[in-house]
Formats: sequence, C-alpha cells, structure tokens
Amino acid sequence: MSAFIPSRRVTAVLVAALVAVTLGAVGARQADTKAVAIDADDIGGVVTGPKGPEAGVFVIAETTNLPTRLIKSVVTDDQGRYLLPDLPQATYDVWVRGYGLVDSQKVKATPGKVLALTAVAAPSPRVAAEYYPAAYWLSLLQVPPASDFPGTGPGGNGISPTIKSQGEWIRNIVNTDGCTGCHQMGGKATREIPEALGKFPNSSAAWDRRIQSGQAGAGMSARFTQVGRERALAMWGDWTDRIAKGELPATAPQRPQGKERNVVVTMWDWADPKAYLHDEIASDKRNPIVNPNGPNGAAPIPGLITSLVGGSTAGVQNGTSSSSGSTRRDASWRPPSAKNSATAMARLTRRLLRKIATSLTGRPFSAMTELVMTP
Repeated sequence: MSAFIPSRRVTAVLVAALVAVTLGAVGARQADTKAVAIDADDIGGVVTGPKGPEAGVFVIAETTNLPTRLIKSVVTDDQGRYLLPDLPQATYDVWVRGYGLVDSQKVKATPGKVLALTAVAAPSPRVAAEYYPAAYWLSLLQVPPASDFPGTGPGGNGISPTIKSQGEWIRNIVNTDGCTGCHQMGGKATREIPEALGKFPNSSAAWDRRIQSGQAGAGMSARFTQVGRERALAMWGDWTDRIAKGELPATAPQRPQGKERNVVVTMWDWADPKAYLHDEIASDKRNPIVNPNGPNGAAPIPGLITSLVGGSTAGVQNGTSSSSGSTRRDASWRPPSAKNSATAMARLTRRLLRKIATSLTGRPFSAMTELVMTP
C-alpha cells in the first residue's frame, strides 16, 4: 500500500483548521477574562491552572504604598473569576493561594486593570499542608485520655488532682482558658520550635522555655503549673515532635463553596510592631450584623473596655456614623499612619481611664496620669 501524501490543498485546510481552533481557544480565554466587569477602583480577572479555571482559590492583593499596609482577599467562582473591589489607588502585589496549591508569583497591578493569573500546584502533600488552616494541625494534638481524670498529681500521672475531667483539662491548657485563648495554635510559629529559642535536650524542655517568653510568660507558666506542668509540657512537646517527623493532618481542607466565595476580607495594619494592642472589636459576636462598615475600637490594656459600637469614633475608624445610628462608607477616608494610630489609641485610652477614675473617685483624672499616657 502506498503511503498517503496530502495535497497542498488538504494541508492548507488542516493548517487553517488548526489555526482556527488555536485562535478560538485563545479567544475563549480572553473572553472569559473580559467577562469580569470592573470599575476604576477594582482589579479582576480569571485564575487558571494546569487543568483549566481554578475555582474556590484565594486571590490576594497587598500594598505598602499607603500610610499603613492594606491586604484584600477574595475567592474565585466556578469559572475561576475573581474581583478585588474598592481598592485605594496604589500599586499592589497580586497572587493566588489555595488548598492544593503553593503561592503563585506576585504580579504588580493597579486598580482598573484586568489581570489573568496562573495557579501553581503544590509539588507534594507535605508542601500543600503548609497552607492548611491552623486548626488542621492542632487536630494532631493528643490530649490525655478521659480515664486519666481526675489527676493523681506529680507522683502519679502528672495531672493536677484539681483537674477533674478531660474537658476541664482541654479548657484550661488548650482552649478557652489555655493557649488558644491568645495564640493561633497550629500555625507555623507554634507547631515548630524555632532555632532562635535555643538548644534543648528535648521538646518538653523547649516548651518549658517557650511558655516563659514575652509579656505574658509568667501567666502562661503559671497555667501549666496549675494543671500539671510536666504532663502539659509533654503533651505539647509530643505534638511538635510528631509534626517535625513528618506527620500531616488526616484530612485536607475543602475549598470555599457557595456563599463562602462571596466573602471579601480587608485588613489594615494599625499601631506598630512594639505595641501590645491586645483587644480590638468591630462588632458584637452575639449579633455580627451590628455596625457594618462602622467604627472599630481597640485598647492597649488587656481587659479594658474595647467596644465603641454606637459610641465615640475617637479610635481607629473605617467609616462614619449617621445621625440615625446606621453607618455609611466615607469614600475619602484613608487609614491613619502607624504613629497616628498609636496616638489615637493612647488618646482613646486616656478618655476611658478618665471616665473610670472619675467614676471610682469622684475626682478628675490626674494631670500626672495624663502625662504618663502621652505617647
């Protein structure tokens, strides 16, 4: 049988068909990108990966061009489309992050631009797990079994006899009154022992040094002693040891679905790296629809009154209140600088302390305290 040799006409038809298909695919991708309608203060586009559009991944924009750092994060839809809305004019680093991925290369962009982004698959389960929420890593913690309670003390199982149940142990050393009350347990900073902490014979000793660090060190150390110091240190040490040896969370997080993809997260920096601003509030956790786009409050003293909802806007704010008590967006508002934020916080604290002192003593706030509180 003789070999088939296509004619020039057939070849031309095949080439034309190939070009048409290629252009059609390119045109479709361009059409998808252009399908994202944006305003002059938005950045939008489509995220694609090795298998096509990437649904349920995060697109993050960050800038340090403003008085304080701004980060905004959104989630892609089923077609990989995203929209970063209401961005102040600045140059942003924009990138993709998601479960099953590693961070993509950051791309420079300004508002009013359509930007196509490429997702990067994680090369291994271990690398993918680095992006899991902290709670997935915390799930590897092995608490003492229920049969170990009540505790039998240092000469027994190492758990204090005052701890009567497993639930009480978890509350006092893990959850509400324990480590997670202030720290993101399971985050990289807590699931690993940093080399800068020092050299130790074992992880329990490393945790013994860790919990004595910082302004709250005395309180953390006391809590471990209260529940049974050696047993608590061994529990957290075992957790970090198993992670260091390669143990991974049993399940991977699901990408955002449905209405979860409608969430827009906006974060402004405030204060400075040296501030110990412990409390902040933007709404009422019992009724989170309170105070939309309204003033936020913060205080540098743990336990100090922090809620400004419906009250003064002397603190750091992100909107203005109307006479009806509702809030409206102030398009001209911009975040205060770090220095101004600290000044605002000190001013707010002075006002709160003045009211507390006057209420308790019946006398005005002292000039000496005013001087001490001045930044």
